[in-house]
Amino acid sequence: MDKLEGHKSKPRFHVYEHVLSALLGLTFGLVMFDRGAINFLSPFIVADLKLSDGQLGLAASALSLTWAFAGFLVGRASDAARRRKPYLIAAVIAFSLCSAASSLAGGFVMLVAIRLLMGLAEGPVAPLANTLLLGASGERRRGLNSGIMAVCGMLLGAVAAPVLLVGLATAFGWRAAFLLAGLPGLVLAAVIALFVRETRGQTVAVSDVALTPLLQLLRIRNILLCAVIASLLLAFVSIGMIFLPLYLVQVRHLSAVEMGLVMSAIGLTGLVAGLAVPTLSDRLGRKPVLVGLGLVGAGLPLGGLLWSGGGVGVAGILAVSMMTAALPSLAIAMVPGESVDPRDRGAALGLVMGVAELAGGFAAPALAGLLANRFGLGATLIVAGACAVGAALISLALIETAPRRVTSLVGHKVLLEAA
Repeated sequence: MDKLEGHKSKPRFHVYEHVLSALLGLTFGLVMFDRGAINFLSPFIVADLKLSDGQLGLAASALSLTWAFAGFLVGRASDAARRRKPYLIAAVIAFSLCSAASSLAGGFVMLVAIRLLMGLAEGPVAPLANTLLLGASGERRRGLNSGIMAVCGMLLGAVAAPVLLVGLATAFGWRAAFLLAGLPGLVLAAVIALFVRETRGQTVAVSDVALTPLLQLLRIRNILLCAVIASLLLAFVSIGMIFLPLYLVQVRHLSAVEMGLVMSAIGLTGLVAGLAVPTLSDRLGRKPVLVGLGLVGAGLPLGGLLWSGGGVGVAGILAVSMMTAALPSLAIAMVPGESVDPRDRGAALGLVMGVAELAGGFAAPALAGLLANRFGLGATLIVAGACAVGAALISLALIETAPRRVTSLVGHKVLLEAA
């Protein structure tokens, strides 16, 4: 596979792979930093704009609607052009500007409108970044490189974001926090332009290679299953990250600073999972990791609702439970990317991510917000836990794709043709 994609398994290529993983991780981390800003700043935004729980859920999830379509359409366009880098640079610049524009929101409608625009800009980043990374990685190092990318992303998007954003909002107001969050993206766009190169072997002319039709991609068993699994996992992550800060403040009665520290603890645990989970999946297989760690997500409602101890205890339980948040990269990128021909990866990843964003990123948080209006914020944790368990059970039906676990060419052919 490495040879087909223009890479030989020689050490001199490893440095570029790992640096690329870190850079793309920081890029996606900035996406999650900007995307998650509304979650960490929710206590400030709700109080200022007088939003209900349902409105908060809709505003936070609105960008998933446009994110879904943008991810697939730009992913397919990059497949046809055989170029990922220009699209990625344009997307990074656009979402940085949209993040800064969030500071201008004067009410619910304007906030939703800005979030929809941000989704158009951010949607292409994940399929483009993962396609570049898969193409540049040796097949036995895909999980490791994906883990490096995840860790760098979590450092920025999960660990640094809660403390920095809450600190900025406390000192200068939530609008200033949004404004400052958009600035680093412009620097990253310049670094990508200078450092990232197109993967060799992926820049052939469109006429030389036919793209697989969309309907044929949908017939691949793993693509269909991953769309469902990724939807459930993204619902788990989205609902947890949107409503958990509000739950900790309003129900557990933590201060905003304490809430930020708890969310950072979750991010730190996620760092370990972010590197360990994809790397472990290289050896054990994607399927058993998805099943096993998916079940861990059941601890979110158990810890949040039943733990009666102090903040340290609830932080520990929630941090372990949220390790399940490391799984979406397997369902959205790794398994789909290994289940199709490299020339179709942009479309395949964009398709799975698009479905997941619509169902798990948009519909699920909006529904959870409505349930919270009627039954209280604790209902959101129950829904999130149920989604994680459902993803684990459906993962049992996947066909294994990890190169070390695919034992024969016949088995690989069955994988690609299974419907």
